Amino acid sequence: MLALGDLLTEVQRKTPVVHVVFNNSPLDFVNVEQQEARSVPFGTDFVNPDFSRVAEALGAVGIRITGPADVRHGLQAALRNTGGPGRRRRAHGPVCLSLPAHVSAETVGDFTLSLARQAVAGQRDEVIETVEHNIRLV
Repeated sequence: MLALGDLLTEVQRKTPVVHVVFNNSPLDFVNVEQQEARSVPFGTDFVNPDFSRVAEALGAVGIRITGPADVRHGLQAALRNTGGPGRRRRAHGPVCLSLPAHVSAETVGDFTLSLARQAVAGQRDEVIETVEHNIRLV
């Protein structure tokens, strides 16, 4: 959240740092917290810029990683960069859940109720996409 100021300092000082930025455009922890409270998520859907290009605009090396096949090459390129900081962005789907280590039965129930409310509110396609994606992760 405060990394742009840090990145500017690292560029000026030529600090050899590698940043990995994960796509969190739907603010998943806030999204999940709202669903745990049995609410339909609100105000959590954001569009992130291409952070690799942001890094380049600030004078750092930017490498965009868009899938698992790109990870090895992207990280190797990042670690070879010794002239200053690099910014890497790992893009993933917006329906990926960010969950704590322990999920209680109550949380599962509240989350399920939230999904049901979203479906009733007309967001059926989004609910189905979320469920299908996360079942594959289990």
